[in-house]
Amino acid sequence: IHFNTSVVAGIFDSSETSASGPGLKQAIAGEDSTFIIQSKDSGGNKKKKYDDLHFEVDLVLVERQPLPVQTNDSIGGELISSAQRYIGNGQYEVTYSVKIAGLYLMYVRSIDGTGISGSPFS
Repeated sequence: IHFNTSVVAGIFDSSETSASGPGLKQAIAGEDSTFIIQSKDSGGNKKKKYDDLHFEVDLVLVERQPLPVQTNDSIGGELISSAQRYIGNGQYEVTYSVKIAGLYLMYVRSIDGTGISGSPFS
């Protein structure tokens, strides 16, 4: 006897949720960088539908790169700006931009404050 089975993902679990893409490792100040968050359930199964999830992305400047002598040091405003959108199959695309070159730690958390797998990224 053969059985065909399919797994339906359960309730969202931030500790199993993952992120991938070039924006997790590198960004250029003043330019948009992106990465993808794959929402998952507690069993690590990929969520396949829109769950109206929201994620917080916080970048902490650990080491600022020196500014050229001619550069005005008073940049002002936010250090980063970010946006996210649902792109299908339980995935969310995050786009962000940093204004200051340097080494950052990136914290990616669900709206309840729990970090996703691998967070913080550096």
